[in-house]
Parts: sequence; C-alpha cells; structure tokens
Amino acid sequence: MRKRKGFTLIELLVVMAIIALLLGLLLPALAKARATARQVKSATQLNQIHKGFMIMSTNDNDIFPTPGRINRCGTTPGKGPEDESVNSHANLYGACISGEFFTPQLLVDPSEASGNVAIASTYDIERYSPPGDVYWDDNDFSRFKADLDGTCNTSYATMLLNGNRKARQWNKSLDSKYAVLGNRGIEDSSYDEQDYLSSKTLLIHGSRKEWIGNICFNDNHVELVRTFAPAALAAINSNGTSVEDTLFAEDVDLDGEGSDVYLVMSDTGSATGNCSDFLWEASLSWD
Repeated sequence: MRKRKGFTLIELLVVMAIIALLLGLLLPALAKARATARQVKSATQLNQIHKGFMIMSTNDNDIFPTPGRINRCGTTPGKGPEDESVNSHANLYGACISGEFFTPQLLVDPSEASGNVAIASTYDIERYSPPGDVYWDDNDFSRFKADLDGTCNTSYATMLLNGNRKARQWNKSLDSKYAVLGNRGIEDSSYDEQDYLSSKTLLIHGSRKEWIGNICFNDNHVELVRTFAPAALAAINSNGTSVEDTLFAEDVDLDGEGSDVYLVMSDTGSATGNCSDFLWEASLSWD
C-alpha cells in the first residue's frame, strides 16, 4: 500500500483556521503594546526637552531659554532689555535647536495625529551667528513653526512666555505642582461635546472618545493624565478663594497676565512701540 505524503486539504484548512484565530487574539495585544511604547517614547521626549531647558538655564541665572533674553533689544549679545515681542514658542524651539540642545525630531510626538505637524527638516542651523545678532533661523521658508492652522513643527504645548506665570515658573523652580509643557489639548480645557470629540488631540494617545496626554511638570517628572484638571496641579489662590486649575484654560486672569497653568502653542509675537515699551501679543493656535 502506498504511503500518503503531505497534508490533506482538511488538515491545511484546520491549521490555517488556528493560525487566523491566534492572529485575531494577538493583533489587538500587539497594537496596544505598540501604542504604549509610543506613549512611553513621548514621555521620554518631553523629559529630554525639559532637561534641555534646565541645562540652558545654567547660562542665565536658572531662567529657562527665553527668545527675548537671548536676542535682546540692540545688537550687543547679552546686553540690553529683554525683547518680549519675540517670545514665541517658534523662536524658543528655534533657539534651542540652533544651540544644539536638542533636535527637531525630538519635538514631534511618535503618535502625532495631525497632518499639519511635521519635523522641521529644512531648519537651517547654520543661520546661528551671535556676531550677526542671529540666534535662530529667521528665514520664513525654513524657520521653525508652531502654528496648528498651517505648518507646525512641534506636537507639544508650552506655557506662555509672558506675564506672572513666566516670572514665577519659567525657571528651574523644581515645582512638582506646575506643568510647563506636554501633549496639547482642547482650547479652554473644554468638554463641550462638539469641540471635544472633533479635536485631533484625542487621537494622539487616547481614542476617538477620550483625551489622554503626557504632561511634564517643573521638577522634570512626566505624568500620563486623562483629565484637563489632574490632581497633580496645585489649586490657584484668587483673592482668598481656591480655584481649580486646568491645563489648557486661563482659569484666573490677573491684570491680563495670568498666574495659572496655561499650555498653548504660539508661533509669532507682535509689538507696538519701541523694544522696551510695547503691548505684547501672541498668535495662538489649537486643533
């Protein structure tokens, strides 16, 4: 009797069905593991960016890098009043990249969900020239951008570089209750159903229904949070009243300058008057 070689069609179909079943069980777990790995990488990037700020602060009395202090009024490096009109996040990150404290790649989240956000691959680091009073790439076609309505080269929101919050927290305060940068969120920390569910920020680390983000506090620790008002934030004292602080809203406005956490994205500043006497404004964007 001739011996049978190979498998029958039934046996092959059974094996294929088992493999398909195993893949069906494993793929969701693999997708979850990949998402977790991207979230951890994002937290590491935020930690490294903040460390870059801390290292740069050693050159300026523990004050974090500030465009208006790097490129002051006048043309003499390190001398003259702060030019607050250039205190945008675009210039902040441009100065850090030009100073080689971190790279453009570090500023884009591995889980970025917006098509407007891309690595600043054309940024010209060679534009940096203290003798020429140039401290970041200022060419419009290649400069660093932080505008979610157009081209944007960072995934991360940062505290505003003006007012009370800048004076109190844009430095090596080591304050574990104050957030300085993190995954961006929804304007005004809004839970309005239409604004909330239509925001692209939900898809960075969350789902179609829930915002989740990494937030870096001023003591350099990073937390993964699911709310715009995490317990880690200190309450705000407003005329003797305790007010809940949130990540993406100006909850207390004192003299138009603010004192609470307010993470945003600012591409450009503008000024009226001369360098030491002007009305500060910023162009903010959300998605």
